[in-house]
Amino acid sequence: MSKQYFPITSDRDQTINFMRVDFVYNKGGMNVWTYKREPRGYYLMFTPVQRDGIMEGFTAFTGKKYIITEVSRASAKAEREAKAEADQFIEDMLEHVCEQLGCHLVREEQE
Repeated sequence: MSKQYFPITSDRDQTINFMRVDFVYNKGGMNVWTYKREPRGYYLMFTPVQRDGIMEGFTAFTGKKYIITEVSRASAKAEREAKAEADQFIEDMLEHVCEQLGCHLVREEQE
């Protein structure tokens, strides 16, 4: 649905240089990797990635996923509302995820 990249530095992996944030709709159901039921809804997914030109690499199972809004079905209205809600706290979530994953946001200095 939508994808954003934020520059980061990583304490654990020096090749990681961006945090990819995806806003997605998930139909829910059984997660085949964790065997847990996931609710249907709109999620923010945070994935540390290495970007070099047009190439992008990542390590499996290194990201985090948070539900923004649980819904019974996908709709344009529900997507707009969930996107607006996600936009309100994406910076705070990004800092929280970076703290958990051992990385730091690269802040651009303003003159």
